[in-house]
This record gives sequence, C-alpha cells and structure tokens, in this order.
Amino acid sequence: MLLELSFIFIMIASTTTAQVTELLDLPLMMSGGELVIHANLYASSGKEKYSIKELVSASESAITGKIVVSNDKDSYDIHYQFDRSGKDSKERLVIHGNDCTLYTHSKMTQNANLFGTNKPLRDLILLMGPSIIYRLAGQSTVWSEATQKEIRGFNMNVRICDEFKKSPVLILVHEPDKYDTSYGVKHPTRIEFNGYEPSSYPPGEKLFLDIYLQQFNSAQFDASKYKVQPSPGIGCPHYLPERKTMPVLVTKFIRFTMYEEIQGSTNTRTYSEVTASGKNLLMRLKTSLLGVETEVIYDNGLGIILTLEKGGHCQMKIGDRTPLESMRKDTSS
Repeated sequence: MLLELSFIFIMIASTTTAQVTELLDLPLMMSGGELVIHANLYASSGKEKYSIKELVSASESAITGKIVVSNDKDSYDIHYQFDRSGKDSKERLVIHGNDCTLYTHSKMTQNANLFGTNKPLRDLILLMGPSIIYRLAGQSTVWSEATQKEIRGFNMNVRICDEFKKSPVLILVHEPDKYDTSYGVKHPTRIEFNGYEPSSYPPGEKLFLDIYLQQFNSAQFDASKYKVQPSPGIGCPHYLPERKTMPVLVTKFIRFTMYEEIQGSTNTRTYSEVTASGKNLLMRLKTSLLGVETEVIYDNGLGIILTLEKGGHCQMKIGDRTPLESMRKDTSS
C-alpha cells in the first residue's frame, strides 16, 4: 500500500553537529508489529542521492531494525536494537561487504564515513533511518500558531517548535486539514534537514528525505524478527540478540555446509561440510580448497583424530581438546 501523497513537510535546521545528534535522544515510539519505510535522501544540489529501506520489528521486549542504504556504486546494511521504551541505544552495527563495525554514540557520526566521505549530518540521517518520523510524532511537542505560506502553488500552514533547547528548530509545513493537536503528523512525505559540518561554514548543505512507502502490520512480527538480525558469519562477532546470544546451537546433532571467502593479495574460497553428534562425541569436517579435498573425523570419546586420504589411506593421531568437546559442554549447560 503506497503512502498517500500529501504536501506535508518537516524542516530540521541545525548549526552544529552536536545539536544534530540530540535527535538520538528522541525515543522511537511504535506499537508491536512490523514497520516498513522506503525513502530517498538527496542533497539540494542534486549531486547526491541515496535509497533507504528500513524494516523495524517491535516485540514485547525490544525494537530491532535494519536499514539498507545504497547509491549507484555502493551499499550498507545498518542494524540497531533498543529496549521496548524506544530509547536509542546509540549503537549501530554497520556491515559493508566483508567489513563489520560496531559504532557507539561518540563515533557514530564522526567516524562512520559512509560511502567513503566524512559527512556527519548525512550519516546521522542514514544511521537513524526514515523511522525518525515516529520519533518526531511521538513527542509531546508544543507547536506555534500556524502561519500561511504558499508552497508549490498551494496555501500551506507553517508551525515552529523550539522547545528543545539543545536540538534543532523544527518547522512543520502541512495542509490546513492535515494536523491534529493531539496526534501531530506521522505521515509526512518530506523531512528537510538544513545544517553544516564542523569543517564547513553556513549555510552548509541541505538534505531532503522523501518518504514514498510506509506500511505497518501488527501481525507480521514473527516473520520480521529474523529479517532484521545480521546474518551470522566469520568476521562479524557483533550481534544484536533479543534475550540470548546469537547464533546459539542447542541441538545434539547438526549438519551444515558453508563457503568461506578470504580476500587478500590472492582470493581463496573454501567449501566445507560439517557433521557433528554431541551424543556420540563425533565430528566430521570435509573441506575443498583449490581442488584439494580433505576429510577429518574427530572422535572425542577416544581422543583421536582421523584424516582420510585418497586411495583409502587413513592417518590417526592423538588429539587435544577439539571443538566438539566445547559443543558438548555448551549443550549440557
């Protein structure tokens, strides 16, 4: 269901990056379910344009989200999790290719350098996502009396809110019949950000966030709670679980296959098959690298390692503590 188009704008003007980051103090207020928002972020100069797709899953205990941002050349996956009050954790897990970095509040906008450039205001918008409209709508803000202004040939109402002493001034522009004093506005089609970076000078850059899709479904939580989690993999030890460590294996028998790709001076790709039995204390690891296959069986019951070779030969040696022993202890705890 496409968002109903209406001429509703919110302008956020700032003078310093310190003021802009105060937006993180606004909680993300939403009821339980799945929220999908698609938007485009672009500069008034027309030289920058980014596609943003955000999925938010709200359960009884947490609000977890995933933001996918991209332009014509690159893309990033951004993950976050808050407690149920919606208070921002001020942490973002940013996955870019094979890189996985956890940014905290002090380094989010200064060090993120998304798309290879240092633009704190732009990065803040991308790291917060278009769900920022729920933060603004959820506040008990006091707006000034409306004044009339003509925008794109239409008579619009303009309201100003400056009660946040350390935050940007908010300017709300809307059709005369599109504002509720108790509800505010939660369905704008545009948010305008006007600020400058520490290394630049006013007037700085002006960014527009155009929201073109907004859907909420209270019955989709069970399906979405897995979509917002980062895919487990080598090189990304940071996860945002909802009550327990992720990934967690509590089964007595497992079997899985995986590809491990290592990029360096030369690129290598390893294919592995893993079969393990916690009950029998056995693990079989079969790998293929550069056309060479290796098969190893770990027997924790006997404390031996069997290496199977071509031609039916088998090498055996006494093994130390192997991964399967850790698995047995973890599953028995």
